[in-house]
Amino acid sequence: MRDWWRRQFGPNLPLWVAFWVWFAVTAGVIGRVIAVPPERGSVVPIYLVAGERWLAGSPLYAAIPDLDVYRNPPGVAALFAPLSVLGPKPAAILWRLVCLALYALGIHRVLKHVLPPLGNWRQCGVWAAAVVFMIPALNNGQTNLIVTAAAVLGVVAAARGRWWEASAWLAVCGYFKLYSFAIGLLVVVQFTRAVGWRFTVATLALFALPFVLQNPGYVYDSHLQFRDALTADDRTAADHSRAPRDWTIIPYDVTGVPVARVVSLAVSLVAAAGFVWVVWKSRQQPPASTFTPLSLGLIWITLFGPSAEVNTYSVLAPVVAAFAFGLPRKDRLTAWLAWVGSAALLAVEIRAGVNGRSEFDLSWLQPLGAAAVMWGVIRWGKSENRGCQPAGHSISGTGGI
Repeated sequence: MRDWWRRQFGPNLPLWVAFWVWFAVTAGVIGRVIAVPPERGSVVPIYLVAGERWLAGSPLYAAIPDLDVYRNPPGVAALFAPLSVLGPKPAAILWRLVCLALYALGIHRVLKHVLPPLGNWRQCGVWAAAVVFMIPALNNGQTNLIVTAAAVLGVVAAARGRWWEASAWLAVCGYFKLYSFAIGLLVVVQFTRAVGWRFTVATLALFALPFVLQNPGYVYDSHLQFRDALTADDRTAADHSRAPRDWTIIPYDVTGVPVARVVSLAVSLVAAAGFVWVVWKSRQQPPASTFTPLSLGLIWITLFGPSAEVNTYSVLAPVVAAFAFGLPRKDRLTAWLAWVGSAALLAVEIRAGVNGRSEFDLSWLQPLGAAAVMWGVIRWGKSENRGCQPAGHSISGTGGI
């Protein structure tokens, strides 16, 4: 018993703290999934219905009684087809655990191969923030968790020069949610020759795979229905409760008038062009510079991507974790932006968790927090990349939580 306490409260205490944070979050979410009806606070039943329809060859994008509609590509339904035979709760638990394991692997590799050497308490901060800010996606089973995990794994693979692995993960990231291809495209900007054609091949292979798994005519028709579903899913002019939670929610809150679709689209394209320029300037920098396309890609999804929701901001978890605890900063403003942005995002997460229907609406605070993190990331990218230590370092205790 004495040796056990010594291990708990000795030099490895920070890593044990990180472990117990991850354990508590995982146990809490899985416990909730076991205790409540499958459809409560979860989107996994939607994916399972899509998997059943895929097996039956029925329309994927038809209305689902008592559930929201399915909005992912046809191939994602094929992924859930095997899970649909397990039953709602076992499938929901397995889906979450697999996604969380991939995400944990990504955070481990970020610490080992991308970030500079960190002390144990800063490693603890990275681990803890990475899972705490991911709670919304883990809790409702959204594909945001697998999107983020694939993005992190792809970017780290690129930093290590594993081009095919990077291309495969980035293609998976984009396939689950098409606008997530922004991350892969930013990595292509940074590693054009090495990743560009491989990323194209991997993406085409993913889109071709469903045609092998089902009747090609059915798959083709499903892609046409998917296109129509995306076109119809325009919530720009919707009432406030359903309006996108990107930057447009701030003027909507102030004026009561939704921002026109043409304006939000123009801003999104301008932001994308600006992010491309920032990533281009970080080319040929040490491996820590791969944090720039990862973070800016995930930020674009939330601030400028289509149909951002409150839970969409969970994709910023690895950005917040690395920016707040893992990256070296020389000026106070960058540090201030990291902590203020993180606090704003956390405040909305806590408020939504305590009472998601509260009249005290904080929807405007999420885009402001993301904007603060974006500003800080760009400042860091300009001032810190050249000073980062190369990857491949060996850190005692970074092998995982």
